[in-house]
Amino acid sequence: MTEFFTPPPAPPAPLIADFTFSPTNPSPGMTVGFLGSVTGGTQPYAYRWSFGDGDRGTGQTIRYVYLHVGNYTANLEVVDASGQTRISSKVISIDADPSLAGTCQRCTNTAFPRTLGLMISFAIGVVLPLAGSMIISRRHERDVAAKKTGDQR
Repeated sequence: MTEFFTPPPAPPAPLIADFTFSPTNPSPGMTVGFLGSVTGGTQPYAYRWSFGDGDRGTGQTIRYVYLHVGNYTANLEVVDASGQTRISSKVISIDADPSLAGTCQRCTNTAFPRTLGLMISFAIGVVLPLAGSMIISRRHERDVAAKKTGDQR
């Protein structure tokens, strides 16, 4: 009988979807790159993204800009040619204080504010106590000189 009937095709391998994003610690206004990956299923694949703030996109690779600080759940939904669907989700933290690894492109030009802060810290920590000490020392010298001359103020 097998001569007259061909066996049905094997079912496709289970669909597995995942994605990566970079940078891992973005700040508001930075461009975040997303890359979807799929194993199993039947090609071609359709990639649908939701970024956790109401916006959506399509494609295996996509770039997106989060505008506000917060934690967002990004979702990648993949549908293959046989109709299998898988969703992969990850939380992305958009932070106003990016990591010290230098991922914040706008943070590279911070020499002036840092320098100004160091100058203020130096003035408060060193110059003010030194100036106060000098004022007290001069008053003390004047009082000692006044006692020697008999003129007390």
